Amino acid sequence: MSLDNTVSELIQRVRDITDESNTSDINDPLVMRMLNRAQQEMVRTLTRHYKNHFMREEVFTSSDLVTDVNGQSRIVKVADQSFGFAVNAVDGKIGTSWFPINQVPFSYTLGYDNTTTGGLPLSYAMQGQKIFLYPAPSSGVEIRVRYQFRAPQLVAPQGRITASTSSTLTLDALGSGLSTSVDTLGAFINIVDHLTGEIKATMQVTGGIGSTDKTIDVQTDADTLAGVRTEVFGYTTTATMPTNISKDDYVCSASGTCVPLLAHDLTNYLVDIASFYIKRKLGTVESADFADREEIMKAIKGMQFGRQYTKKIKRSQGIGGYSWNSFFRGS
Repeated sequence: MSLDNTVSELIQRVRDITDESNTSDINDPLVMRMLNRAQQEMVRTLTRHYKNHFMREEVFTSSDLVTDVNGQSRIVKVADQSFGFAVNAVDGKIGTSWFPINQVPFSYTLGYDNTTTGGLPLSYAMQGQKIFLYPAPSSGVEIRVRYQFRAPQLVAPQGRITASTSSTLTLDALGSGLSTSVDTLGAFINIVDHLTGEIKATMQVTGGIGSTDKTIDVQTDADTLAGVRTEVFGYTTTATMPTNISKDDYVCSASGTCVPLLAHDLTNYLVDIASFYIKRKLGTVESADFADREEIMKAIKGMQFGRQYTKKIKRSQGIGGYSWNSFFRGS
C-alpha cells in the first residue's frame, strides 16, 4: 500500500494549509527548504526524547582504524550521516562477546595513553568527529559505534518504480533531474522505500533516459563503478540491484530521499511546521500560529513514538475497592 508521503505530496499539503498557490514567489524548491527546516527541528526533538528510532550502528575492524600522532591505530570516525556526531554507545568485541567502552573527557586521556596495543580498549574520548580508543585495540578486536542518525534531506522524486531487472528500472515517469552526468552528480540516484523512506541503494545511471518505455539503465560492473565513484553524498555506491526492491519504491537524487524517514504518523506535524515558516516568510503569521507551533512540539514530545505503550497506575488507586498503598509500602 502506497501512502501520501512523497515530497511532492507534502508540498501540496503545505500549499493547502497556507492557501498559497503562488508558485512564482513561493516555488516548490522554497517549500522543500521549509520542509527540510521543519524536519531538522522535529529530528532534533525526537532524537532527544526517542533515541532508538534514529539510532544506527557501524562496526569497525582493526584494519579500519586510523593512526594518531604517535602512530597508534586507535581512531574511528563517527559516520558522516550522524546527527551532530552524537554517539549513543561504543562497544568492543573479543571472540563472540561485546563489552562496553566507557567515555572519558579528552583532557583525561594522557593517563590512558601508551605506545603499545592493549587488547580491548577500556575507554574512549571524542574530539569532533573522531573517537580515540584507549588503549589502542589489538588486531582481532572489533569496535561497534552506535550513533544518532541524521535524517536525509528531502528531495524531489524522479519516478516511481513499476518494474525492475538486475540492470534496469522502469518508472511511471522520468523526472527532469535524471541524467548521466557524473561531473554534476546527476547520474547518481537513491532507491527509496516508499513506506519508510529508507535508502535501499545508491546507484549510477548509465543510460536509457528519455526512452519512450520510461526505463533507466544502472551500472552493474563493480570495477567500472569503483573507477567512477565509491561514495556520493556520504552514501556508498553499489553495482548490485537490491533484492528487496519492490513496486512503488521511488527513485530520487542521491543527495537525499523523497519520502521522509519520519514515521508516516508524524508527517502532519512536518507539514504544519513547514506551513508556519512559509507564513512567516509571507508576513502572514499571527500570534495564534505561534501558539499552535508550541502545541505541535508538545504533541511530538508526548507521542508514544517508537516505544511500548504503557499506562501508569497510581499507587493510591483502588481496584475493586481495595487500596494498594500497603503493598507498595511493603507492609
